[in-house]
Amino acid sequence: MAKKPVEVLIEPRTPIKAYIRKDLSTATRDVQTFMFLIMPFILPLLMLIPLLITPTGLGESFLDDYIVVWALLTVYQPIISMMLTSGFLNMEDTGASTLSSLPINTRDQAKAKLLLLGTIQTISFFLPLILFIGNPEFLNYLLSFISYYPVVLTLLISMFQMKIRFFGRMKYKFVVEEFNPEKKITKWIIMVAVQYLIFFAFNLLGGILLLFFNANMMFLATFIGGIIALGVLLLSFNSMFPKGLEKKE
Repeated sequence: MAKKPVEVLIEPRTPIKAYIRKDLSTATRDVQTFMFLIMPFILPLLMLIPLLITPTGLGESFLDDYIVVWALLTVYQPIISMMLTSGFLNMEDTGASTLSSLPINTRDQAKAKLLLLGTIQTISFFLPLILFIGNPEFLNYLLSFISYYPVVLTLLISMFQMKIRFFGRMKYKFVVEEFNPEKKITKWIIMVAVQYLIFFAFNLLGGILLLFFNANMMFLATFIGGIIALGVLLLSFNSMFPKGLEKKE
């Protein structure tokens, strides 16, 4: 009896899309990584919903409300950055030395990781806005979230780069795998300290401007400061993963 021919459909993808698809597929099969994937969406809502459903609710004005919301949501952004970076970069630990020696385009791999982590943290950060859709001050809340968004990305990208610089430094390049696991505790202490130094620097600046000027000045300064920090980090990323490195090697 002749066997029926088997049709194989090959769908071409760009390297970045392929890496993202691989990471999402791995995350859904691993319980620990899956928790890192969903916790950024759950954590902000867990903090705000109980506060909103209490009889007292928030304050009596947008400024009072915003200070409470700002304090609750921003304090968890460094934690979410560390959670995502640790969870998704540690997926590569199995066979790390083998993968690091393969001719993989590390720039595309790092861009795919960062794009995925940035998307998750962006959704996580803006998700609580759905709780304020019916609020008369919704546009002010939206403005406040947008003004702090560059800071959120700064926290994520700085954590991402520190993790790779400390653990993924090879002789001639950086890799997303954990290639140098020695002194892990010391490295993590430094990374956590830097994350919260960045966090306190921006929040202290915002608090001072709010105290001596007004909320609009705070929003503007926070946004501009975050954009400048992002620009520096993007230059640093290009330095770590230069174009054409694989061709040179």
